[in-house]
Amino acid sequence: MRSIRRLLTALILVSVFVTSIAFIYLNPTPVIITIGVFDFVELPVSFWIIGAFVLGGLLGLIFSFGWIRNIALQSKVVRLTNELKSIKR
Repeated sequence: MRSIRRLLTALILVSVFVTSIAFIYLNPTPVIITIGVFDFVELPVSFWIIGAFVLGGLLGLIFSFGWIRNIALQSKVVRLTNELKSIKR
């Protein structure tokens, strides 16, 4: 069962890679992205779209793993520990 899962995962990754390469090849038109007063470098539209997809995926992973919440909780533990130490003195 594990080998079938690995094979399917590899097949999906290869198909995403091939699709991405085809998308990059078919969309070479350079564009400039402007957000407010910031102008970004002129790059192909495929770069911007794939970049947005990857950034969204990474942000989704970060939020799904709860890293942000864990960081906030760890800082709260440190703050409360320091407060407890100062009260004990």
